Amino acid sequence: MIIIKSLLSMTLAVLQLASLSSAGIANRANSDAAEVTYSHDGRTCCTDGERGAIFSEGKCEYNSQALTPNLPEDTYVTKCCWNNKANDFHVHFADVHEMRKVSPVDITGNATVPIEICNLGLKWNITEYILTDDYLDINVNLTIDCGPFNLSDREWIRIHFDSSYQDSGEFAYEISEVGPTIYATITSKIHRSDFSVDFHGQLTGTGILSQLDQSFDKNLRADEVAAILSEADIC
Repeated sequence: MIIIKSLLSMTLAVLQLASLSSAGIANRANSDAAEVTYSHDGRTCCTDGERGAIFSEGKCEYNSQALTPNLPEDTYVTKCCWNNKANDFHVHFADVHEMRKVSPVDITGNATVPIEICNLGLKWNITEYILTDDYLDINVNLTIDCGPFNLSDREWIRIHFDSSYQDSGEFAYEISEVGPTIYATITSKIHRSDFSVDFHGQLTGTGILSQLDQSFDKNLRADEVAAILSEADIC
C-alpha cells in the first residue's frame, strides 16, 4: 500500500510539473521577460524572414505561444508575426482613423487587350496617390472600349506591397440608369525585379450582360510608380 501511495504521489507531481511547464510555454509571450516588438506601421504581411502568426479573438498565436497585444487606444492589429531571432512576437498595428496625405501625379496610358468578345481598349489616367508603409493607393480614371460600349469610371485602387496577387478594387460601368452594369474587378502584384505592377481584371455583368465573364491582364511600368515602389518593403 505504501509503495502504491508513493507511486501515485510521484505521478501526480509529474503531471503538475508538466501542466505548469505547458502553461509557461503557452503564455511565455505574455510574461514580463518577453521581447515583443510593436511596429506602428500598418503592415499586413511579415518580412525579414519572420513567420506569419494567427490573430484571432484578440490574441496572436504561433504554435504553442500566445499573446494578447498591449496597444494604444484607437489602434488595431494589422498583422501578427513570429520573430525567430527574438523568439517572440512582432505585432504590426495602425490607427483606427489615420489621416493620409494625398499627393498629385499625372500618369496616362492605353492598351488593347484581345479578349473573347472584343479587342478590349483600355485607357487610364492616374491623378493622385496615397503612400503608406504597406500599400500604395492610386486614383485612376479607367475607360474601357468594347464593341458598342465606351465607358469610364474613376476609383481608388490599392496596390499592396506584395509579389503575389492581392485584391485592389473594382470599377463599375452603368450602361444606363435602368440598364445593365459592367464590373471590372482588379487584383494586382508587384515585380521585385523592376517594380512594375501586374494588373488582372475580371469583367462581369448584370441583367442582359449577366453571362459576361472575361478577364484581361496588363503590366504597368511607369517611372513615377516604380520610384515609389523601389523604396517599399515588398512581401
